[in-house]
Amino acid sequence: MNMTATPTKTDFIEIRTSDLLLKQLDWAVATHEMSFTLTIGDDGKLYMPPCKAWAPSQDWGQGGPLLAIHNITWDGQAATICKQRDGRYQKWTEYGQTQLVAGLRAILAWRNGPTMLVPAELAH
Repeated sequence: MNMTATPTKTDFIEIRTSDLLLKQLDWAVATHEMSFTLTIGDDGKLYMPPCKAWAPSQDWGQGGPLLAIHNITWDGQAATICKQRDGRYQKWTEYGQTQLVAGLRAILAWRNGPTMLVPAELAH
């Protein structure tokens, strides 16, 4: 399987956290929440070392534990995370077509704010 190298800093685009799509969301979770580097296979899938597919936005086995660790609460398709920042507790609520997507977006909004840089090649 051929893999695309990790993108350089100039190969990124800015996207609203609330608009992150599946692969963009998966990449952002890996790099900002899990702190590992992914490669993009020639099949378009994301892989973590050594060659395991990475798709927490679609796989409860990968994404579910992250939601549990962060005590995500639900109201329909809305996910809320309540965490301390700047010395006080704050809430971040995000929406998505599934609970996994909404929950992961909420975690990223808490960690990184309203926008994220993602590889341009994941923009499609």
